[in-house]
Amino acid sequence: MTKTHLGTRLAALLLLSMPPFGVGCDDDEIVGGDVTLVTVQGIVVNVDDATIAQGVLVSLLDTEYTDAVMTGTDGAFSIDVPEGSELLLFTDDPPTAKADNWFPLINVEMPLVVANEDIEGLIIHACPATSGTAGGSVAIWDDYLANQDDQTNGDAFAATSSAASAGIVTALFWECDAIAGASPDERFLEGIQVTASSTDFPMCYPLNSRTFGVDLAVQSESICESADSETDVNGWALSFGDPASTDDSIEITIVDTNVGRALSFESPATIPVRPGTISLVWGIVVDGVLNVSVNDLIDCLNSGPAP
Repeated sequence: MTKTHLGTRLAALLLLSMPPFGVGCDDDEIVGGDVTLVTVQGIVVNVDDATIAQGVLVSLLDTEYTDAVMTGTDGAFSIDVPEGSELLLFTDDPPTAKADNWFPLINVEMPLVVANEDIEGLIIHACPATSGTAGGSVAIWDDYLANQDDQTNGDAFAATSSAASAGIVTALFWECDAIAGASPDERFLEGIQVTASSTDFPMCYPLNSRTFGVDLAVQSESICESADSETDVNGWALSFGDPASTDDSIEITIVDTNVGRALSFESPATIPVRPGTISLVWGIVVDGVLNVSVNDLIDCLNSGPAP
């Protein structure tokens, strides 16, 4: 069986059955400074193969009001966050970990989920570190950056490894129509163009034909080409920040080049970036409705066609 990396392998995880996205207000509490905490519960999955992500530290990006929590064998987490927080949930190894099992990752949805109430059934992702399987995303990226980054025409990226980058932006564009056809219709969106406000984050578009294969060298041979200007059936845009960049966020502008479809994404959108960290961005359409959540997408894929 062929293997793919981040962006194409995600189809498997979207078939996971999850509790419905829900809210409640039973666990709210007030902490110092009149900050009300709400509870966010969910599960962390491996972005490369859709398995449960065990032993991952989950925290809210850039806040002093919440403690990080660790996933157990079931991948579940429960974290208290300030009411009204934008849910930029960060996954990584615990600081005391003896092995580097997970690569730092910021979960970003468009529009951002806001924790105005308790939230249940949230699905977020973690990414295996370079020390993982040879077919993993980070291993492929590092091989590409070190050895195949458009050596003929000049490197597309200044970074020579994922860890050395000023941040990695990987944006995925999905569509699901549970009403049409004999089965759920899920596909990546072709023809989406992404540009960043910072020249330190040039964007490329890995093509489907370049991201299949079992051999690492084949997978990473030509991830990006200068002639590519929009997503194909991967629905995927990718950027590695220049190591010299001092940006802690960038704006991305998203344009649907398919004039017949003419989707209007929420953009420009501000995306947090951190050195040696993946910012995983989702742009999703469900039953014709744009800018919905990963959970809505999974519900769509699990629902099947309308009777």
